[in-house]
Amino acid sequence: VEVNAKGLDRATLQNGSVVNVGIGGRVKDNIINQSSLLNIKNGGHALSTMVANGGKLVVQSGGLAENSVVFAGGTLEAQTQARLHNLLAKSDSYLNISADTLLTGNIIIDRHANLGGSYDYKKIFKDNITNGASLILEGGINNNLNRDSLINTAQDKKLVLSGGTFDIGSGANYVSGWKELSAKNNATVKLVADTNNKSQIASEIINMSSGSTLDLAGNSPLIGTINASVNNDGLINFSHNSDKADDIVTIKGNYHAYKNASMIIDF
Repeated sequence: VEVNAKGLDRATLQNGSVVNVGIGGRVKDNIINQSSLLNIKNGGHALSTMVANGGKLVVQSGGLAENSVVFAGGTLEAQTQARLHNLLAKSDSYLNISADTLLTGNIIIDRHANLGGSYDYKKIFKDNITNGASLILEGGINNNLNRDSLINTAQDKKLVLSGGTFDIGSGANYVSGWKELSAKNNATVKLVADTNNKSQIASEIINMSSGSTLDLAGNSPLIGTINASVNNDGLINFSHNSDKADDIVTIKGNYHAYKNASMIIDF
């Protein structure tokens, strides 16, 4: 099927079917599965595509895919100078992204998603557009991400840690450069090694939602610095439950405790 200057909406591609979307073409709310292919060419636009097991979404140079969800067994391939805006990569999904692809909006990556291609995942965002885009990690830090992936160099970007345990601090500047770092959905953000003024947990603000934990027990004794203001509606934990009060963490910003906030310390 060739789509040019017209739309194809709410279709299910299966049994090896192929849809090519060219200049002026737009497809919306489609499902790709069972060895089928949705091919977005230069000037083509795919909106709200679900890539299921066995399906493949290809975005060629000059093509745009927005609000894409890639499920287990599904594949998204982004070629040179493709554009991806708002992407969710679920567990056991496959991404094959070219180095020159532009990622914008909210990029959600499950811990067990498969990240491939030549893209530099150490720098998820390359643009400096002030748009509040977010990198959202679900269930933990993805195994394919280099630890420097959590260092942001673009403007006005946010990091969200959702569910699971996130071990922070295995190297200097392990998490830095983000406008905000937020923990939600019962996430535990654990500082596992000493930090100092050159090793930041966040650039400006840490938001701890109800049910989430900021674990600062560290490697006893911990001497650490949080270069951020902290908005706490969850738990901040300093306690090892086994040794004395020997942790020192300095918050170089404001501390705001909300109604669900709590803090556990050693005495």
